[in-house]
Amino acid sequence: MANTSIKALRKEAKTQLSDNFSRALAVFSISLLFSTFFLMLDQIFGSFLEGGAAYLSGTENENIISDSLTEMAGKVWGMIAVPSFLISIAMLVFDFLITSPYKMGTSWWYYSLAANGNVQVGNVFAFYKTNKDYSSALMFEIQLFFKLAVYAILSFAPSVIAFIMSFELRGDEYILKPDMEGKGLLLVSLALLIVGVIVYIALSLNYFLARYLFAIGDSLTPKEAFERSKLIMHGDKSSVISMAFSLLGWYLSCIFIVPIGYVVPLHNACMARCARNIIEKHKNYESSNQNRFVEL
Repeated sequence: MANTSIKALRKEAKTQLSDNFSRALAVFSISLLFSTFFLMLDQIFGSFLEGGAAYLSGTENENIISDSLTEMAGKVWGMIAVPSFLISIAMLVFDFLITSPYKMGTSWWYYSLAANGNVQVGNVFAFYKTNKDYSSALMFEIQLFFKLAVYAILSFAPSVIAFIMSFELRGDEYILKPDMEGKGLLLVSLALLIVGVIVYIALSLNYFLARYLFAIGDSLTPKEAFERSKLIMHGDKSSVISMAFSLLGWYLSCIFIVPIGYVVPLHNACMARCARNIIEKHKNYESSNQNRFVEL
């Protein structure tokens, strides 16, 4: 199992998925319904508050800006301190609170698929069963969000700073600095952005296994799941990257040929199969552990 190639893992995942595609499509459809529901709520509230947002941005914010904020900070505040934006943030938070256990259940479902375990569609709601299950899944997702947010700040802050420095304020507008200074800083910003993407991917892959480890009950706490994932992934990031690149053609083809409703389940199945291969390579699971997982 340890030496299984990416091609073999992908083929096995496709076989497992084809045997359970209707269930995988149902799992994907539920996720799509969640997204559609919260998007509709956001649009409905936004349309009701559009007039109030325009009034607030044109009156109250103007006084706030002139009295207590710098011009740049005032412009940023003018964009965010409006009801429609605040409603969007509220919807995102509400979405996060509702769907976090579902994300955990989906990871559990696809790992079960990779382990040839129990793949009943209802299992994606396993972490809604009790308050303990719900709160543990929610705390995991909150911690993961902040960890990835810190990685994003560390990775992309240099590029953002260089980009901001390439502009200067003239009158009421920010324009690119003259001569080669502005263009040079833009090129530096682009180079730093590319480096930032690479750094972010490398850092975020530390937690690739965390959700799987926590979902199957192999790690009792989120902290333990993050630590074990980071330890295991120290030498296996290339496997995940190779699997992701091997699926790139599927994502490109889904624009015109293959429906996204097949590509997304395929991606999830392949990643779960890759995760199982990595976990098994670093720890030989006993059959009792496997049984405990599939019977959740």
